Amino acid sequence: MADLSEEEKEALEIRRSFDYLDVSKDGRISVAEIVRGTQIHGLNPTSKEASEMIAEIDTSGNGYVEFEEYEKFMKKELKKLDYEQKLFRDAFKKFDKDGSGFVSFEELKKALCGKGDRMSDEDVQYFFDEADLNKDGKIDYEEFVKWFSCA
Repeated sequence: MADLSEEEKEALEIRRSFDYLDVSKDGRISVAEIVRGTQIHGLNPTSKEASEMIAEIDTSGNGYVEFEEYEKFMKKELKKLDYEQKLFRDAFKKFDKDGSGFVSFEELKKALCGKGDRMSDEDVQYFFDEADLNKDGKIDYEEFVKWFSCA
């Protein structure tokens, strides 16, 4: 297979996940299987969110989700996820002033104590220790995302 564009890869991934969920191979999936489908793409909806998704996806109201409904929904959700990841990457770059791929204590201190009220070194250290999950003395991108996702 030739090199695929990102859009083609996404479309293929969506088709594969739909086909995986379409156990009866009748071109439609039950709304209960939507939760499993979203998990394939790294989304983990709550029960309430799943109910809202189902109501949103099944636009025909027939109790099943046809491929076109599924594809439209998944493209929208993946766009949201991409946007969120872009925000994290942009924020990480603002903290990682030297472009090393890590946020040091000093970089975190500068970011948190830039303007306005000064934060104590002890407070900065607390946040740094909370974010540095593997305790290697620096915050990598994955740690940064987890820290901000939980904060």
